[in-house]
Amino acid sequence: MNVILKNLEVKNFKGIKKEKICFGRKTLVKGRNASGKTTLCDSVFWLLFGTNSNGDSKFQIRPLSNEGKAIDHAEINVTAVLEIDGNETELSRTQKQRWVKHRGQEQAKFEGNVDEYAVDGYPKSKTEYMKHIASIIDAD
Repeated sequence: MNVILKNLEVKNFKGIKKEKICFGRKTLVKGRNASGKTTLCDSVFWLLFGTNSNGDSKFQIRPLSNEGKAIDHAEINVTAVLEIDGNETELSRTQKQRWVKHRGQEQAKFEGNVDEYAVDGYPKSKTEYMKHIASIIDAD
């Protein structure tokens, strides 16, 4: 199977606020240390496998403030267009925070993250999405 990354759109992922990159047959990604090269790679791995480029499933994807604190209420999204054996497909993964205001409370309370998945614009369950990814590319 021939898989080509055509473009990548990243929003609020680690240090990337919003970026869209169109890839050619060969694309060189270069930059100084701490300029975002690994973050870009991590975004692709998170989209496809839910890990970073080292294979870790527990890692910080939420953007950080200047003080180093996670920024709440920021929707994290990575979307890619892949060409698979000549046919294009779009993959998307979004993470939202779930905030709930219980009766009698003044402030909403954070109750976890919710991940949403889509293939070609159609919502998929995590199981369906991961099965689709596995049919395209092996995590190894």
